[in-house]
Amino acid sequence: MSSVAPFFRFGVIGDPQYGDKVDAFVEGRNQRYREVPGKLQEAAEKLSTEDLTFVLVMGDLIDGQPTEDSQQMKEARAYWESHPLSDSKPNMMEWNGGLSQEQMRWLDSELAAAEAAEEKLVVASHHPIGKDCARPTHMVISHIEAVVP
Repeated sequence: MSSVAPFFRFGVIGDPQYGDKVDAFVEGRNQRYREVPGKLQEAAEKLSTEDLTFVLVMGDLIDGQPTEDSQQMKEARAYWESHPLSDSKPNMMEWNGGLSQEQMRWLDSELAAAEAAEEKLVVASHHPIGKDCARPTHMVISHIEAVVP
């Protein structure tokens, strides 16, 4: 084991999906929506005993969809329509996330600033955006435009 101390340590909680609804079998696993608050409390108590710099929640706190008339949903619908689901685009599922144009501009700006300052950074997202870092069906819908080396 290395004797070099890490720069920082962080915790990760993945995709809790709270919902006031009955349990369901989703994507090959049981989804116990109403158990989420208790499970998050357990996780917070455990993580608070660790020497962590921060904790990321990598997913949906609430199981749901944005409103149909939101700007993000309008952009997503337009993107889906111009990039239909196909063998070459297996990630074009309506449940899959993406980056809006505003988010893409922000990410580009942050990456450029970090590069100019010679800083290292971590890019975290609910659905992966890096090349070949997840099953093709689970990449963000706009991952080609948002490829992070």
